[in-house]
Amino acid sequence: MLRACLHTNEFSSGEVKLWRTYSMLTDLESVCRSLKGKLGMRPIYHKRDARSDGHLIITVLA
Repeated sequence: MLRACLHTNEFSSGEVKLWRTYSMLTDLESVCRSLKGKLGMRPIYHKRDARSDGHLIITVLA
């Protein structure tokens, strides 16, 4: 049996809500990774926040 341990400083949410949030985050990361692969995008590293924001917007629009 696989067991996972999550650490958080969010105490107002219940265990079920935290687990669903974590699952949703992993699903979204998987979708983004898949889309980047299908679009043939390579990792691009920016040194300025404005450039990374612009790259993100263009990626989403594509």
